[in-house]
Amino acid sequence: MMKKLSKISIIFIVFLLAGNSAVKAQNTLKVAFKYFMFNNKIPYLTVHTNSKIEGKLQSVTGITLNVYMDEESPKNLVGKVTTNNRGDAVAIIPKELKTLWDASPKHTFTAVSAATKEFSESNTEIEITKAKILIDTLSDGETKNIVVKVLEFKDNVWVPVKDVETKAGILRHASVLNAGKEETYTTDSTGQVIAEFSRVSLPGDDNGNITLVARVEDNDLYGNLIIEKIAPWGVKVEKINDFDKRTLYSARFKSPLWLIGMAYIVIGIVWSVLIYLIFVVVKVMKIGFNTKE
Repeated sequence: MMKKLSKISIIFIVFLLAGNSAVKAQNTLKVAFKYFMFNNKIPYLTVHTNSKIEGKLQSVTGITLNVYMDEESPKNLVGKVTTNNRGDAVAIIPKELKTLWDASPKHTFTAVSAATKEFSESNTEIEITKAKILIDTLSDGETKNIVVKVLEFKDNVWVPVKDVETKAGILRHASVLNAGKEETYTTDSTGQVIAEFSRVSLPGDDNGNITLVARVEDNDLYGNLIIEKIAPWGVKVEKINDFDKRTLYSARFKSPLWLIGMAYIVIGIVWSVLIYLIFVVVKVMKIGFNTKE
């Protein structure tokens, strides 16, 4: 009887472990697949992988995906990418696929990952209509404007697109500052928007130049379109060379006089105390010798 129970227990444990393994293998891998066109020249795709692990949505690293254009075949392979420690990967459309790219105004991109021990197979698609974004400047006296235009490739010509949400701003370090009060602008029947530039006295480079940026973000048809343009609308920033001047961060002999004076005073006090202590010790020793005699 005990042997039968032991066998049943072992079988139950085996089935339980197998069930846990099956559950782990069935974890769903979520893939965020996006298309980008930078300055109307560089089309590329980004992949972000995450999954719900231990009740939390977490980025997944080390996932290998094959990215294809239009058809899942070796000749249509855009690239084989592996996600980094943030779950991100980038696939740039190679020049070998230029003929295929030029052949149609629309393309379907597919990101495929094979099944692993932790995750099931994933297959994510996005369809993109070829489009481009243009940026220009318009000045009327003291008023400055950023002109943005969105065009779609249709019937072998570029045609303006209405009702596309766009953004216009200024590139500042790793972020984009809005050009004016409005955060977004919608294109009119000519595919155009005019954004007023209201950033007065914005620091530029050595020549007073700033980088203007126009964007279409996460559009269902066109993906992400980004374009930049240099404009002399900033304030010229003159670099001041403090190398030969007395500053807190200069070399020892170029430090401020008050700082040097304070340092020497502190050193003098310390040495005075040490000398006085030596004098006192010597005096005590002499008194001790005289007492013994």
